[in-house]
Amino acid sequence: MADDAENTYNTRPPFNQKFKPTAVKVLIGAVMSERLADKAYSSEAAAQWSREISDEIKTRCADPHHPASRAAAADASPWQARHNPSCPAASGTLPPRCTSRALTRACARPALRGRIKSEFDLPRYKLVVQVLIGEQRGEGIRYGGRCLWDPNTDAYAEDTYRNDSLFCVASAYGVYLY
Repeated sequence: MADDAENTYNTRPPFNQKFKPTAVKVLIGAVMSERLADKAYSSEAAAQWSREISDEIKTRCADPHHPASRAAAADASPWQARHNPSCPAASGTLPPRCTSRALTRACARPALRGRIKSEFDLPRYKLVVQVLIGEQRGEGIRYGGRCLWDPNTDAYAEDTYRNDSLFCVASAYGVYLY
């Protein structure tokens, strides 16, 4: 009988392995912008687009070394042309622990893309992604969801995308597996 045996089960994720809603929201926005930028609404194609967007969000969240995430992080040239080159984020990467208040969300968003993927380490999370695409007609829509979860370990992120002919709402739920 060994008295020095320790429990090996985890009831909470370590802080560095928690679901990061802010980072996932940026990722969701990037995926929707990439996939829907030149699209016009089509009811036949919307189902396929929803599946593709959902699968890509899950893949990029689950695999920090996915080639699509590296390509998105490397393609910052259109962003750099629009922003001030003296901005700390203009090089495409932010220094660790950057606390500059001068960085706005729009300025920092592309620069964060590369860092977000390296921060995702979610080995014990179940990722559920829901994507809704609809036609833009100037009408209102209400979108809601309910979940039963542990607020200490589980979280969600969502973002919206709009163009002249369609809107898209994507939600990603990270549920910790005990």
